[in-house]
Amino acid sequence: MRRLPALVLFIAGSLSASISGHAETGISVGSGDFVDSSPDFALLRQRAEGNPMLLRTLDSLVRNRAAIAESDNPLATLADMAGLRSEGFVLGEDYAFGQADLVANARIRGDLIGRVFSADLNGDMQISREELRTALASSGNSERNMAELFILGDTDEDNLLDLGEIRTVVTQEANRRQGGISGNRRGVQVAWLFDFDSNGTLTPAELARAAAALQP
Repeated sequence: MRRLPALVLFIAGSLSASISGHAETGISVGSGDFVDSSPDFALLRQRAEGNPMLLRTLDSLVRNRAAIAESDNPLATLADMAGLRSEGFVLGEDYAFGQADLVANARIRGDLIGRVFSADLNGDMQISREELRTALASSGNSERNMAELFILGDTDEDNLLDLGEIRTVVTQEANRRQGGISGNRRGVQVAWLFDFDSNGTLTPAELARAAAALQP
């Protein structure tokens, strides 16, 4: 059983009393000073398994748990140490990190679509091999990866990318790039780690629950 510092209990209790619209409070605060947060810590550890970045972050937070608990604002300190602030997280507000990833993916798709259709020289909403060759020549081969997309997208090998093929290859390439971006976005990964109900939104109460789970 983990004993929670009074300050963390106070913050968690305040959140459960003041945050409306959230069914969960993250931790249960009763009349005593003892709350069993071991299952929550076990869940965090289980989620971090297989992700070296999350494992390093979780281990770092555990090593610094005394500094977190003894700071003037434990939740703000936790957010800073966990890298949440770098992703637009605002203390005391819901952080819809799942939506943030959707927006990022849409921006990538938009960029790719614009580059693909820059080769649609006759405006028929499809790209021929000849159009791609002309577009690449005029761009000084600055869009060389467009040739790769053409090869990947032309699944029927008719030397033409139609709308269906363009949609498929753009989606696949956006998801591939999104995977690389998300892999480097520590804050989004940590938000997922602390999202106990797995609904794509990190609530203030869930952050307090994570803070409690880190304490010995």
